[in-house]
Amino acid sequence: MEKLYPQLWPKRLVPDDIQSLLPVGRNRTAFLTGITGQDGLYMTAYLLFHQKEYDYTVYGVVRKNSATLPFLFQYNEFLQTLEISKARKIILVYGDVTDQMFMHNAIAKAQPDEIYNFAALSQVQHSFDGPGVTMDTNISGLTNICQAVLSLKMINVRIFHASTSEMFGDVIQKNGEAIVTEGFPFNPMSPYAVSKITNYYQVQFYKNVYKMFICTGLTFNHESPLRQETFITRKITKAVARIKIGLQDRLRVGNIYAKRDWGHAFNYVQAFWKLLNKQDEPDDLVIATCETVSVKEFIEQAFRVAGYTNIEWKGEGSDEKLIDRDADKILLEIDPQFYRPGEVPFLRGNPQRIKEKLGWEPNILWRELLEEMLEYDLKLAKLEENSLLQLQNKTQL
Repeated sequence: MEKLYPQLWPKRLVPDDIQSLLPVGRNRTAFLTGITGQDGLYMTAYLLFHQKEYDYTVYGVVRKNSATLPFLFQYNEFLQTLEISKARKIILVYGDVTDQMFMHNAIAKAQPDEIYNFAALSQVQHSFDGPGVTMDTNISGLTNICQAVLSLKMINVRIFHASTSEMFGDVIQKNGEAIVTEGFPFNPMSPYAVSKITNYYQVQFYKNVYKMFICTGLTFNHESPLRQETFITRKITKAVARIKIGLQDRLRVGNIYAKRDWGHAFNYVQAFWKLLNKQDEPDDLVIATCETVSVKEFIEQAFRVAGYTNIEWKGEGSDEKLIDRDADKILLEIDPQFYRPGEVPFLRGNPQRIKEKLGWEPNILWRELLEEMLEYDLKLAKLEENSLLQLQNKTQL
């Protein structure tokens, strides 16, 4: 079993008491798009290992060039070594969510009880460069799921669609530093946000016209060690770790004054599951921590956790820098290429309704999240350093 357990799986993917997961005797099937992404991986982990009401078989849509495919292979091998229900397994389905016939056939084969739609082009900055492909992928993917369920007459299937706080956009422009609740007006500031607003109304259409059990998770920013490095939180923790080890000179970022409501992805997938399994009628609910921090504060805290205790901000605007006073070294500088054409300065969500209705509340806040991500990235940086040293020694022989 040890050889199958990857040395660098992040925390929370497998519980400590895994051998106590006795078969429940009630089987369910979940169908996930975007299973290779952060939310898909944590959702898979939650369904297989953490919830104890059902024995889940998880079908996951993947593309053959996905970078995290080896991880899923290892995960499935690990599952087979455990004395738990044989129903708890992963079945990968190779294809594209924008292919209508593929999605119809895949859903028909899986016969799922639940569908979680995580597939999306979700990098906000990249959506400005490719608005067309962002719209097409994000809108057609959800359409293909709903049409497949409709044509297959799957009247009992429940569908969760992952949305984003980016839909609310520049809340300061309209309402000041308002706390977002359900029904808050949309004010999109990116092509990605526009595509997700379209998704929101798609959900309302299928819910109201065809009486589907489909709901939207109005999710605020949620991060983890599995977050892609193009997202600012992971960019920060990875850069801080590599700077600490000596593999990188400095961190370059754009707007450090944007404020976000950051939670942990593992915490949030539990809310996704509750939305499908603990509601009698499909309601769209805000999933957030109601705690906001600036990019600047997140950066400063990351460096302090890494051991940089004597740091100082200097300069203003694009000349602002973070200095390590002990080494008289620049740790961070502003790079205007990372500014967005449409900035969202502030986002904070209120999870009161989901707490009252489903009993969910955030229990991993941004400081604990940051420490977990940095711990993981320090392990990666040390492995990278060791690999470089081994390569260097080989070239010297």
